[in-house]
Amino acid sequence: MKKGSKINVKNVESTLDNVVFLYGYIQDKDVFEYDYQHFLANRLLMGLCESEHTEKSMIAKLKTECGYQWTNKLEGMFKDVQLSKDMMQKFKKEVFDTEKNLDIQLDVNVCTTGYWPSRANVPSNLPQDVALACDKFKRFYLNQHSGHKLDWRLDQGQAELQVLFSPKVRRGLIVTTYQMMIMLVFNSYKTPTYKQILDITGIPRGDVANHLLSLVHPKVAVLAKKPPGNSLEDGHMFRINPQYQNKLLKVSVPLLPPQKTDKTKDGEEAGPQLQRRHQMDAAVVRIMKARKTMKHAQLVGEVMQQLSARFKAKPPDIKKRIEALIEQEYLERDSKDRGVYNYLA
Repeated sequence: MKKGSKINVKNVESTLDNVVFLYGYIQDKDVFEYDYQHFLANRLLMGLCESEHTEKSMIAKLKTECGYQWTNKLEGMFKDVQLSKDMMQKFKKEVFDTEKNLDIQLDVNVCTTGYWPSRANVPSNLPQDVALACDKFKRFYLNQHSGHKLDWRLDQGQAELQVLFSPKVRRGLIVTTYQMMIMLVFNSYKTPTYKQILDITGIPRGDVANHLLSLVHPKVAVLAKKPPGNSLEDGHMFRINPQYQNKLLKVSVPLLPPQKTDKTKDGEEAGPQLQRRHQMDAAVVRIMKARKTMKHAQLVGEVMQQLSARFKAKPPDIKKRIEALIEQEYLERDSKDRGVYNYLA
């Protein structure tokens, strides 16, 4: 599905049918859907879809197997990207073409909240030139869609820069938006410290490490770090690498995977786990509203049965959700038998 993939598939449609067939046997369908949505979002936003027809064919096949609710989000993502392309053509014609002094090209995807996977948006400090272009687009967009709210997701984007490494070496770099913000710091500072980069860009400390270290990595070597190594401390210094060499005129900088901290692991699990908690809560309340009174074992068994089409719920997790609902006063324990729950209207 991804552009540039080395996997050779002779019959794509047949392979997609087999994937959907296997999907029917997956116990944790919610995890599959969560991951699929994230990978599709990355392909769409970075322009990495090998074939739009194949992507839509896969969504159509999944719809017959798992229903409309989830695949509606995937279709909405495609619609957003297409509308964004049309909007950008109009924006460039009306704004960029009339202002020839702009030395920056901007492409924006306007993503509808609810269709796209997302985490909490942490605002960062856009470089001044980029901020001016973004403000122009924001005014253009809000003039056409009054009442809408536009937030910039700088953790999702991509940029292309021209970097002068030495008088004889100039290269184009394809980087993430965060990496672009880091690189533009060197327009004002020759050897900024890690603390200065953090303060100027406003990128969260938890996100900046892999973006910055990707530029320093020996195989990339866009930046030189003093002292060398993978650790990052406030006083560590960086500079554009004057010895940089690459035969290619346009270089794509690969991004290192995020460092595996406990916080990262929690963040990875937050999506599916949070969804599961909501689904268990909804199932318990739905069952208790109909039955009014139930024994613990019966309630747990019925919740597991109702959720079996989505994932295999574990009795200890269901018990925790029941406790939480008792605290929220949706349920109460029976005064005569603590193994029995009563529904509170």
